[in-house]
Amino acid sequence: MQPNKKNALRLIGNVIMLISVGFIVKTLLSFDVDFKSLWQPQMLLTIFGLIFAYALTLFSAAAAWRDILKFLSGREIVYGEAFAIYTKANLGKYLPGNVLHYANRQVFGAQLGLSQIRLLLATMLEIVYSLGTAFVFGLTFAGDVIAEIYHSYLPHFNPWLAAISLCVIAFAALTGLYIALRKKAWFNELLALAKTRAFLLLSLKLIALYSANLLVFGLMQAILINFYTPLSIENAILVFLATTVSWLVGTVTPGAPGGIGVREWVFSLMLQGMAPMDIILLAAVIQRIIGVISELVCFAAGVVWTKKRHEGRAAHAGE
Repeated sequence: MQPNKKNALRLIGNVIMLISVGFIVKTLLSFDVDFKSLWQPQMLLTIFGLIFAYALTLFSAAAAWRDILKFLSGREIVYGEAFAIYTKANLGKYLPGNVLHYANRQVFGAQLGLSQIRLLLATMLEIVYSLGTAFVFGLTFAGDVIAEIYHSYLPHFNPWLAAISLCVIAFAALTGLYIALRKKAWFNELLALAKTRAFLLLSLKLIALYSANLLVFGLMQAILINFYTPLSIENAILVFLATTVSWLVGTVTPGAPGGIGVREWVFSLMLQGMAPMDIILLAAVIQRIIGVISELVCFAAGVVWTKKRHEGRAAHAGE
């Protein structure tokens, strides 16, 4: 990539990142939470522990993205560099549209020396595996709850007809995509890679990482609700499923920055009657705040890592 173009992309990305930080601050201030009620030693200790737990999911997601890039490029990629880019780009999801974090990866990912098509393919694989994992969890274990909610709002909704329709649409889309791209060299290269043992191992690793992240999200939410009202094992499992489904719906909802509002709405719908609604909503908002803080902490860690790496390179070049 030409230096001028690279610098222009970096400038655009940094502007988007700064705007994202502004939106994050605005989001934190908009939450209707009595922060004084959280100023208890036990709750503060819980929150700090959950910030660390959420940060682990970001480390995991960055590792998954790095592994996808390694597979597509066929070369080694330093984890710290991938983590710094991933967490910096992630701030874009808090901007209206809920897609700018993907665009940011295209901008910042150019620093890795990879082509835009490979970065785009990495994003597509991440979306397919992360959303696919959540979809399978939700449909397998919470299908009845989801159908009940839909029936309460859409009495004539047929989940089986909807599922079949989605499968037909997906098949038609994939067929059209194959016909349109089958003569492209990079597409045939990708198909060849998909038939390898390395791709199978990558797939299993991605499913494991994204499943672990969903389990952490659900456990975090269960811990927060249990802080205010005791949960049975059955209800804790329901909280996990509600967290997974609400995360999925919030992620795929266009326009909602970071899925804000959408996830909380779906989460409260799935758990109505299990506990007082004010406790459910409070736990959902606290987890959202924890997530935002973790995003900022990891972003700062990535900035520090990048700065130290550049200083190390400069010192080595000066020797």
